[in-house]
Amino acid sequence: MKKNVITADRIARIIISAALVVAYFLGYVSGTLGVIALVVAAVMLVTALISFCPLYAILGAVMGGGSGDTDPEKSGVCCGSCGGEGHGDDENSPPKLS
Repeated sequence: MKKNVITADRIARIIISAALVVAYFLGYVSGTLGVIALVVAAVMLVTALISFCPLYAILGAVMGGGSGDTDPEKSGVCCGSCGGEGHGDDENSPPKLS
């Protein structure tokens, strides 16, 4: 499995999972909705722990880029600091930032 979940996404998944579990055990959600919340929490926690989301793979989405690599330099995702001109990949691009 190729990792397709970046650190920020992993942290968000863990926080949301914890919130859903706490909401269930404090009684804010119960019944069928509570069971669904626990299943969603479990799936989000597992995908965060293994850094792989099957839904992203099915849809062809990769957090942080489109090539399966979460490094913006390799994936083609631009942070905008270069004004969209690239990161030094050709002679007309500004130099790569360190």
